[in-house]
Amino acid sequence: MPKMSGARFIAETLKGYGVTHVFYVEAILR
Repeated sequence: MPKMSGARFIAETLKGYGVTHVFYVEAILR
């Protein structure tokens, strides 16, 4: 996996998992 900037990583994650996944992670981290 090539190194990616934080913003690009987030963008790829959003495409890969969907926005709902991010909200789940936020809830878990908090």
